[in-house]
Amino acid sequence: MNKKRRLYLISYFLLLSCCIYCQPSLQYLQKLTPKDGLSGNSIFDLVIDDNGFLWVATSNGLSRYDGTEFKTYFAGNNPNSPSSNAINRLFLMDSMHMAIATGSGLNILDLKTGIFKKIFFTVSENSKYHSFIHHLNNITQIEKDKYGNIWIGTSIALMRLDSTLQLKKIYWSDYKPEDINKNRMLFVNRILPMPSGDVLIFLNNGNYFWRKNNSPGTDTLHALKDWQNGRFPFFDKEPPGYFYSVNSLLLFLKTGADSLFLFDEKTGRLASCYFPDFKFEYIDWQQQFSYLYDGWAALSFKSKGLALIKIINNNKILSIEYYKKHFFPNDNFLSITVDKENNLWARSAFDGLIKLKYQ
Repeated sequence: MNKKRRLYLISYFLLLSCCIYCQPSLQYLQKLTPKDGLSGNSIFDLVIDDNGFLWVATSNGLSRYDGTEFKTYFAGNNPNSPSSNAINRLFLMDSMHMAIATGSGLNILDLKTGIFKKIFFTVSENSKYHSFIHHLNNITQIEKDKYGNIWIGTSIALMRLDSTLQLKKIYWSDYKPEDINKNRMLFVNRILPMPSGDVLIFLNNGNYFWRKNNSPGTDTLHALKDWQNGRFPFFDKEPPGYFYSVNSLLLFLKTGADSLFLFDEKTGRLASCYFPDFKFEYIDWQQQFSYLYDGWAALSFKSKGLALIKIINNNKILSIEYYKKHFFPNDNFLSITVDKENNLWARSAFDGLIKLKYQ
């Protein structure tokens, strides 16, 4: 092999190795709003079902998008309507059923028949919590853990249901009846089920974790600082907006550290990278981490567009790299969902549904 050809091959393979993790390019395709049939501009959640339909939770009803047009579902006293127009969260329970967290209870939608099963949680009239009944049914969070438990967060309580949707446990807040209409009541901020079965829970009175225990009377929450044998003592004090589950890994921020951290619960490995955008004007309760594809994740900022993160997780290495370029810096993006055609669907707080494409 002559010297010229050898140099050419070396250059080729060096270029190839550098491009394996080349940052994708994002293209802005379109924005969908109520003018296009979407039920509302404020979008709280997105889910894509097994048939490829995009379900959109808004402050004014539920929408289903087939790639061409929207079908909308508004509250009504019939089995084909949700119990409230305030649709806060969506969760696919299986290929045929979607759980819907509404402002008036839990709904289970049969995706084949279009029938909504409506569950309204009650307490005894003699209970001290009876005056909170409507706040108990303002569901803001819903997640499923490794054991099939359904975790529900509401304005005033955290609830654990089993896989048959039977209520097993209520963890009440410290709110009093006189707090109604005086304070913004939001007890459950975030619920993060982990691969091990542990559940990280962020409440307005502290950060906790739940671990399955078969002994009677042990269904309690533990201080998050004690999770992983106390490896992360600062977890108790960090705000819930600093924690995200990304492709079965825990990604988190730490106050005072200009880094992103990535933790693999299964192996105990911890990785980090420099994070220059850890600034007040960027980081707040609205930022979202979303897993996209092939190790790429997006970090969406409040009114600063989004940036990309590369995660490598295999038997040999756990690493994270932050790419500081901001795409669409004048837009407000929240979480992002990827469809079967590799389109990115970004929800926004006020501007409807935004379709992106990566190249």
